[in-house]
Amino acid sequence: MWCCNSKALGSDMLVCLFLLTVSFPHVLSYCAFRGTCVENPVCNCIPGSSGCELGGRDCPFPAQGPPCALGPGTEPELARTIAPSIESVCPQVFSKDDAVCCSDDQLTALDVQLTKAHGFLESCPACFANFARFWCTFTCSPDQASFVDVTRSSICNATKWPGPNGATKGGGCDGTTSWAVRNATVQEVKVRVELGYGSELFRSCKDVTFRATGEKVMSYVFGGSESAAEFLHFQGTAAYDSGQNPIDIDFVLLNSSSSSSSSSSS
Repeated sequence: MWCCNSKALGSDMLVCLFLLTVSFPHVLSYCAFRGTCVENPVCNCIPGSSGCELGGRDCPFPAQGPPCALGPGTEPELARTIAPSIESVCPQVFSKDDAVCCSDDQLTALDVQLTKAHGFLESCPACFANFARFWCTFTCSPDQASFVDVTRSSICNATKWPGPNGATKGGGCDGTTSWAVRNATVQEVKVRVELGYGSELFRSCKDVTFRATGEKVMSYVFGGSESAAEFLHFQGTAAYDSGQNPIDIDFVLLNSSSSSSSSSSS
């Protein structure tokens, strides 16, 4: 299996992930989102069911934990101050002395998801290392605003969606951070990924199998993805549509040589 005989993508490849962001009207070292704005789902229908429009009137926030949208020019802060657990969740990616765009509550949620991913990617350490680095960077990079655009956000309005924001289905917006401070909550983002990086990320994971059954993880966990675009689409938009992700992530793959792009949703 290719990935188990290869090294994890190095720091120079990580830079390549966001290499093309200099072509866009963004400034480095700013944040796009941070923290948790809606702690529990606000949704009165079943995500994925007929007529359940995610982000709409009946289901504005389908999963727990969407972050708060930040204003232009919001700078990263030292991890030891706002994200002290970063070295345990994202080792070899960030240290407590790094400036980051994430908070500790985001890292708690990320740790849960990475632990789940490790359960089915553990047979290939290189794949899991690349996978974890990718999501740690998306969540915490100090240059987040250079490759992430918040394309849809709204305040969790307790007038529109009354009731306490409990852990059960059908909760309202009362008690959410979003409503308490009137901060818009992220619902959709566009993320630019360099095509070469996305392809290598997919390649490192595409042949990973479950030890017990020999079944490919791509078929069982990632919707049968056969390309980098499909792999990213499943983790972004498809996972949101099924109520697994708190935000809809549209990954756009960019070709550094031709400056062309393709959305993972295509």
